[in-house]
Amino acid sequence: MRDRILDNWTMKVLSVILAIIIWLLVTNIDNPYTTKTFTDISVNVINEDALLKKNKTWDIIEGDKVTVTLKAKRSVIDKLTRADIQATADLSKLSITNAVPINVTVSHYEEEIKEKNLGSVDTLKVKLENMKTKQFAVTVETIGDVGAGYAIGTKIPTPNIVEVTGPESLIKRINQVRATISVDGIVSDETFSVEPSYYNYDGDKLDSSRLSCNVERLEVSINLLKTKKVDLSVETVGEVAKGYQLESVLLEPKSVTIAGTEEKLKDLDTILVDGLSVEGLTEDTEENIDITDYLPDGIKLAQESPDVRVKIQIVPLDMKSIKIPVNRISVQNQSQSMTLTYEEDEITVKVRGEQKDIKDLDISDLTPSIDLSELEVGKHKVKVKLKTLENGYYEDIPEITIQLEEKVVEGQETQ
Repeated sequence: MRDRILDNWTMKVLSVILAIIIWLLVTNIDNPYTTKTFTDISVNVINEDALLKKNKTWDIIEGDKVTVTLKAKRSVIDKLTRADIQATADLSKLSITNAVPINVTVSHYEEEIKEKNLGSVDTLKVKLENMKTKQFAVTVETIGDVGAGYAIGTKIPTPNIVEVTGPESLIKRINQVRATISVDGIVSDETFSVEPSYYNYDGDKLDSSRLSCNVERLEVSINLLKTKKVDLSVETVGEVAKGYQLESVLLEPKSVTIAGTEEKLKDLDTILVDGLSVEGLTEDTEENIDITDYLPDGIKLAQESPDVRVKIQIVPLDMKSIKIPVNRISVQNQSQSMTLTYEEDEITVKVRGEQKDIKDLDISDLTPSIDLSELEVGKHKVKVKLKTLENGYYEDIPEITIQLEEKVVEGQETQ
């Protein structure tokens, strides 16, 4: 038996070796080594604490995504997906040039990968920056409309000041920390919990992924007030320029919606815009006023715009000219020893006022007169006295030229 087994042993060994070679050839033909390239593989940064402990933060300059080429058997390559590939950069191994080698591993198939090659980018390059912490006041922004008949009274954030930490360049860009809440349809006081948001000086929202706040959420208490629509009235001070009259003062809008407690609103039906000066005006004037300046304590404006447009209309007064013959001018205190003559036959008096007040005026209403007391012989300009008008005024006080002479007594010789 032993002889039969050992018989032709050389041929038997060669047959085994040949079978192995044939098996290897068949295996490599059916399952050869091949390569596959995966692009845009995100690089996972680890051990960030190594920099944070030094009060440093980082910003990626290059290497946040890489291209990976793997070589393995076809049976392995065909099973691989992007999800199996992990690229990592360890910040604890940051070089003096601020670069970190990118390491690639393949889940479940690491031992079966013959080669791993990165493309032109094989290191993560970063820019280091100091961390900074700064305090900001919290601004509450509401969106939506509260229920009908209500307005927002107070918006109180807790805390009202927060500390924000991040890269110094990013902290410098923050202008405002906001708590944005939706108040749409609410009809009672409520408290909201929201995350803080960060905005730059242009009002654009900043990416908060590299910022941290000393509180994760802000509590915002919203207090509601009742609303009421009230009329506006106006009261002017001063006098328009002489020769003009105040025709009208119009407010647009004529009413506003205010907010307050029910007790404050109960007896309030009108908001008075007082102290509006028309002093010296000669033409129509328009201006905007902030109606909040005229609201009583405890009352606020419920509408968006606080501006009210004031239109002041000024018109010139009518004028009437009245001619007065000299024989209708009453003479007072004339000396019996003097004679009076006039150089003019009549004078003209100009009266200004509203048409309804001056249209029927005549000489008898003016009672013109002159006073000759203390006047001596000679030529004089004398102001004509006129009766004071209740509604209207004289544009100017007229003068008349007179001549006073000694009266000649009959039979007396002139010198």
